[in-house]
Amino acid sequence: MLKDFSQVIREARSAKPLTISVAVAQDGEVLKGVKKAMARGLANAVLAGNRNLIRPLAEKLGLKDHYRIIHEPDDEKAALKAVELVRNKEAQILMKGLINSSNFLRAAPNPGKGLRSGRLLSHLTAFEIQGIRKLAFFIDGGINIAPSLAEKKEIPEGVKNKVI
Repeated sequence: MLKDFSQVIREARSAKPLTISVAVAQDGEVLKGVKKAMARGLANAVLAGNRNLIRPLAEKLGLKDHYRIIHEPDDEKAALKAVELVRNKEAQILMKGLINSSNFLRAAPNPGKGLRSGRLLSHLTAFEIQGIRKLAFFIDGGINIAPSLAEKKEIPEGVKNKVI
């Protein structure tokens, strides 16, 4: 069992780097996270959004290799493009950038372009809490507002089976 993020990072380094698809990537904090993942050899990235805003931020942060920019100045179209990259298996991780959550969450299940799998859409968050010797996990922090009993059962099953 993994007890902290340092163990997670060690395990992740043993696999090949994943590709992160960032929806509306013109956000300094998001790019800092991408840079950390890249520096640790965990990932490379595709940054969907306004190139004229992304490039100066990336340069300021020293983000140099293993990423490309897909220029799409319209936020909703950029989110759809980021989702499409995951759907087409050009990326394995979808990350929210500088876009309203409701717009981002509309892009993920978009008919024809989204990540619909016939299963309930959810997410998993991991926390490392000081003083506790194991990771804590939080499933579905607001995507499914009033799930039925069957949906409540499906949410952790989907996470367990890595269903997106």
